Amino acid sequence: MRRRRALRILALGALASAQPLAAQRLPFQPGVKARVAAVDSASRDLWLSGKVLYVTRAGLLLDPEQREGDTVAVRFSNRIRLQVQRTPASNFLVGGGIGLAVGAALGATAFSSAFGATWGDEGPVGEIIGFGLLGAIAGTGLGYLLGPKRWEDIRVSDRGIEPAPLNRISQRKASFGTAERWQVFPPTEEDFAAFFTAWVDSLDPIEGIWELVPSGIQEPQLVAVVRDDRYPGYEYVAVRLRHREAEARYAEGLVVWVMRRTERVGEYEVRRTQRAYAVGVERAALTPRGLIIRDALRGPEEWVKAVPAPPGR
Repeated sequence: MRRRRALRILALGALASAQPLAAQRLPFQPGVKARVAAVDSASRDLWLSGKVLYVTRAGLLLDPEQREGDTVAVRFSNRIRLQVQRTPASNFLVGGGIGLAVGAALGATAFSSAFGATWGDEGPVGEIIGFGLLGAIAGTGLGYLLGPKRWEDIRVSDRGIEPAPLNRISQRKASFGTAERWQVFPPTEEDFAAFFTAWVDSLDPIEGIWELVPSGIQEPQLVAVVRDDRYPGYEYVAVRLRHREAEARYAEGLVVWVMRRTERVGEYEVRRTQRAYAVGVERAALTPRGLIIRDALRGPEEWVKAVPAPPGR
């Protein structure tokens, strides 16, 4: 049995090594409960469910509930439907709220007389607060363990786990002057590099990871420019990434500026998202060396493209 399991793990590892760089980290990890079925299977009885022992972008190793003592290797394809079990955030909120109410009620009644006066008075304030907090903690834990679960579909195809989509239609529109964050996948240099590599044949010239050329007292900065329509009238957002050499810690994943094309090829209009009102007109232009942004307040900024690397690098 151990030998068969080891061989399956090695097979999945070999499949993963043949896959192209993926667009974000794996959407689930070993230890979660998952289920698989053919795409046309509507009956729950046809699902094969169990604990995930090992997972790559090409497939997973499942310890099925229906076949005790054996493991099943599943290779992802267009014919497979995959779901993983999640705990909704509402479980924590509902459990914590119920626990808070029950604990506060007990603190105000039964435990108030048992523990006596608190905080220098004869009222039950201390018991209400203390037992209310204890109830909230206990309720949150019980909500996680006993609350209802939901099944989340994971997009898979013959290429394995599908990358995040290149084109996104935002349901909620963002506004200038308020903090906006990237939440499609973890906002790290590695995740964005993998994302752009997966879609390299479909990227616009402005899309990719850009690094600021330091000038004067400026520190190195890194942003990922990706198409996103959450800001009305704009086509791209620039997401701040952590630069490995920067001393200051910037807010990773913060959308720092937005862009849209102008009538001139290779030229873009830029607006900083932190400013509620536009200050001047900022322009960005692609050049043989990279990208030049002419900021009305800071002066010109020069950026070089790191991912995808331009020809000759």
